[in-house]
Amino acid sequence: MADGIFFKKQNAAFDKLFKDLDKYTKEVVAELDAEMHAGLIDMETQAKTFAPPGTGRLRGAIKAVKHAPLVYDLRAVTDYAAYVEFGTGPYAESYVPSLDPEWQEYAATFKKATPGHTKQQPFFYPSINKIFPIMIERMKKVLEP
Repeated sequence: MADGIFFKKQNAAFDKLFKDLDKYTKEVVAELDAEMHAGLIDMETQAKTFAPPGTGRLRGAIKAVKHAPLVYDLRAVTDYAAYVEFGTGPYAESYVPSLDPEWQEYAATFKKATPGHTKQQPFFYPSINKIFPIMIERMKKVLEP
């Protein structure tokens, strides 16, 4: 059984930011952290909005979690979150190939030997795809001279 969905996206913008983090003042790092926090809260809110009706337990399990400055993850911790997100059986087989390669690989970790018949109801992936680029742009503006 899956124990939830966890989002920890890394990309070139983050790699550069973390590589050069020591050259920024504490105030700039705090601003970057505030923008990241705001972005994750926006993703959390959006994911809860996109979660299918009647899934109160799922909606309640969607959380942005801060581990340290600039270290967050977005999670939906229920034993069925991934099956709602990606679907099962033939639904997953038709939906998962439409995802980014990183997400396809992640979805494959939830594949079971006995196929189910749950239609996908994406709530996590669309919220991240909508908000993540906005968050990155806001963080880049903090770094502009």
